[in-house]
Amino acid sequence: MSKERFRNYARKFEQEAREATRLNERIDLYRLASIQYYNAGDIYACEVLSSAASEAVEAGKFDKAFELYIEIGKLSYDLDSDDIFWYLDAWWIAKKLGKTDELVIEIEKTLKRGIEHASDRLTKENKSDASLEYANRVYGLAANYHKTTLDYSGYLVNIEKAIGFLAEKKNIDEKRIADEYSVAGNNVYITHPLKSIELFNKADSYYNKIYGSTEIKEMNYFMHEDREKAKAIEEIKLPVKIKVHPLLLEYMFEKKSTDPFSMLSMITEDARDARQSLKYLKFLEAERLNVILAEMHLLLGNFDESKKCYMRAVECLEYMFYFMDLKPEDSSEEIRRIAEYDIIAAKIEYVMGNMFVVCEHYSDAADNMRLLKDYETALNYYEIALKYATITETPRERWDNMRRETVEGVEEKINEVRVIIEQK
Repeated sequence: MSKERFRNYARKFEQEAREATRLNERIDLYRLASIQYYNAGDIYACEVLSSAASEAVEAGKFDKAFELYIEIGKLSYDLDSDDIFWYLDAWWIAKKLGKTDELVIEIEKTLKRGIEHASDRLTKENKSDASLEYANRVYGLAANYHKTTLDYSGYLVNIEKAIGFLAEKKNIDEKRIADEYSVAGNNVYITHPLKSIELFNKADSYYNKIYGSTEIKEMNYFMHEDREKAKAIEEIKLPVKIKVHPLLLEYMFEKKSTDPFSMLSMITEDARDARQSLKYLKFLEAERLNVILAEMHLLLGNFDESKKCYMRAVECLEYMFYFMDLKPEDSSEEIRRIAEYDIIAAKIEYVMGNMFVVCEHYSDAADNMRLLKDYETALNYYEIALKYATITETPRERWDNMRRETVEGVEEKINEVRVIIEQK
């Protein structure tokens, strides 16, 4: 049978699938269409089967969706495609189902073949521009895979190789190389700040070859801003958790999605509802949800939103003390958590360059440690608060008066705590 006849049959099954009313019937018809496209040697076979996988996800049939995504990947492999797009769609489904090992085998098999193809082409074509472009694409796909799985070390290894191939081309596109270094730096400045600074500097060196200093300052404003944040993250040792909390995967399945990061707004609503219930266990639930949100926003680089979530967690515990009439001696664990959230919030503000607010958070954390009679830790936090209060620039007199009052207040607390420590 000719390829065109296979395609005609495929189109017929595809149309019937769109018109079918039952899920299983639609999936079966999409499969039949995919087989016909496969027989025609058409990579579109994967896209058709992807429609079936999407139908399964929308129906909440995640086992079926995973099975279809694996099938798509195998079709892609048989059709000699090095693309792993189909597999990556299934990553978080696999994570929730506990089937990542099976998925990793299929992905790495495809990547290995792509890398072998790239190596062969580089040798046979004596590093022609076309072979270097192909190698860039393959290693870029490998980098994307590692980034999807939150393996940023693997991402860095592969993306640097990918960009390196572009630099070996005879017709070098310096703007493209600069852009790719800039994007790579942006992807890791939160998790690998020192490495991101190196990548941003490489981007700058290429931009310098193309543009004048004034143009660079304007066009690279955001890149330079991220580089400064990376320096601050490294200096202050901002704690970033490189993981997706299992709760996000539960929400993902409940809301029939393949993207756990799209669930943050849903969790925010549930956290708000829990806090408003004014019940002890609900306050603790709201605290937990807000901390999960804070950690996820921090990983995504949403600093302001992360800080807000940590402060909402603090509010939940403070409301709990108020409405439940709890005393410090009955709530030492909760008070320590409040202090911990204040310290993380302080570090986030440091990254954003708000030194006066850093002072306030350290001072609040110190107040809470003082409540627990942990005077040594309280003294340490007050001294850090004082340091940031005194280095804060205040362009307006009103702010300068505010800073002076804050410094005096913190110094007074330091003296009080020192007296207590000496009397012990």
